[in-house]
Amino acid sequence: MAAIPDYATSFPLGKGLGLVGPAAGFGVDFDEATALNGESQFTFLLVELGVAGLLIFGALQIKLLALATRLRRIDDPELRLLLAGCTAPLFAVAAMWITGPISATSPTAPYFWFTAGILAFWLIERERSRATS
Repeated sequence: MAAIPDYATSFPLGKGLGLVGPAAGFGVDFDEATALNGESQFTFLLVELGVAGLLIFGALQIKLLALATRLRRIDDPELRLLLAGCTAPLFAVAAMWITGPISATSPTAPYFWFTAGILAFWLIERERSRATS
């Protein structure tokens, strides 16, 4: 966590893809890759994508958590229960930002992106169609 301000000021646009996380050391100088810390989602995104990437991904995470609170508006009780079961672990995944890069490692990355697609399909489109009708 102490590296966050240093990384944000040292390379605000990111240092480059594949320097930290699962792709670290693939096709780059190994000493350069091991010198950077990507052991949290914050530092991972700052090194890979910069401040803008960190803010956009943080906004996506907040939007998914906000969508999860709208499940009570769904009329079908079975669908509401299934969506609640899919989205409940998103709150734990948000808390795991401190422990590692959730967006690029297994098992959290496939789950995160799959759940993001589920919520986008079932909640965002349904609200748009309700607003037009």
